[in-house]
Amino acid sequence: MPPMELFTQIEQSTLKPLPPRRCEHAVYHVGKVAADCHVTAGIALYSVPWRLIGQRVTVRIAGDVVQVFDGDEVAATHVLHMTGRSTNFETTHPTRSPTPCRRCPGAVGKPTRSAPAR
Repeated sequence: MPPMELFTQIEQSTLKPLPPRRCEHAVYHVGKVAADCHVTAGIALYSVPWRLIGQRVTVRIAGDVVQVFDGDEVAATHVLHMTGRSTNFETTHPTRSPTPCRRCPGAVGKPTRSAPAR
């Protein structure tokens, strides 16, 4: 029996329809957040909240969206960049004033515990 005839008589009726949404290709990276609040994915840098400095995070690239995960939670979302740096100053640098660091020494990192009050 020719292959096409075999397919038509036996196999075609068992096929299921394709899902309504296409599968999305995603690439994952694990990186450590640098002191400047950025993590590397490929050759681009993406900002994350300052509280993640020094921690390992998972970066997911799917389509033109980059998501940075702290465990199971999305910590940051960016548009994909081929090179350079993407920074969200709202979450990366919560304040330009040193006052919060002086109120809660150690919250930003160990070096702030010994920061002198001015």
